[in-house]
Amino acid sequence: MDRVTTYSAYSSVLANLMQAQSRQVDAQNQLSTGKRADDSRGFGGDSEALTAARTLKTRVEGYLAGAKSLENRLDAQALALMQIGDAAQEARNAVANAVANGRADGLMAALESLFGQAVQGLNSQHNGVYLFAGGKTDARPVSVTSLDGLAAAPASAHLFEDDDPRPSHR
Repeated sequence: MDRVTTYSAYSSVLANLMQAQSRQVDAQNQLSTGKRADDSRGFGGDSEALTAARTLKTRVEGYLAGAKSLENRLDAQALALMQIGDAAQEARNAVANAVANGRADGLMAALESLFGQAVQGLNSQHNGVYLFAGGKTDARPVSVTSLDGLAAAPASAHLFEDDDPRPSHR
């Protein structure tokens, strides 16, 4: 039996074959590149989830960068506090040795040097910002730099200047 077709039936079959071939090429490209699409149109209904995931990724990367910056700041503060603690311990040892030996030769020079180390630790900076100045990061927290200046300061003077708000990190 012979089959009779029309031009529209032949055209429909040809269009379906071409569409199937196009889908097969797209699937082969996705498989070889590992990409589902090059833009959000290719993801259809999943494009909202993809956009939300990208937003979340950006937010998490921001938190990680902030945490790294905070870690560096805390490391700098720890070093400064160790410097201050070491200076205090050495000053205590110098005074104890002077009392034990009954001689104060060079004690004031040693205490002056150790006081300078402690002030240097309190005035430490990280990325151009004073670590212990609170919100007042552009001014040194300790302006007295010598034991003479410390002794000359009135009792009511604020020798350590910091300000609110304190630095914080989420």
